[in-house]
Amino acid sequence: MVIKKFKNGKIKLQIEPKFDYNNSNEIDIDEVYHRDITMSDLYINQINGYQYVVDFNTQLVYPLISEGYHLSYYNPLVFLRNEFTKKATLYFYPESKKQSKSLLEDLDNGY
Repeated sequence: MVIKKFKNGKIKLQIEPKFDYNNSNEIDIDEVYHRDITMSDLYINQINGYQYVVDFNTQLVYPLISEGYHLSYYNPLVFLRNEFTKKATLYFYPESKKQSKSLLEDLDNGY
């Protein structure tokens, strides 16, 4: 996986095509999350009942929302796997610095 963090805060996640002996297009999202995403200091957290991607290095928070659905009821890794099967590249756009700070405070307080 290629993860690129832009100066404006945007993050690009791109699945690299790889040769598969079984001709399976199945993405091992657990491996991708634990090996690639967390190694880039990006973590999925639930804050105030919603799922977010949090970059603790930049103190930015990215909503993990698709088509207006409230994702607190869904597994965010399944959501990511489904999105990657639709397209190989995902972009995440950060909340404002003020909103990110507020959400990180809520995360620290256990909301």
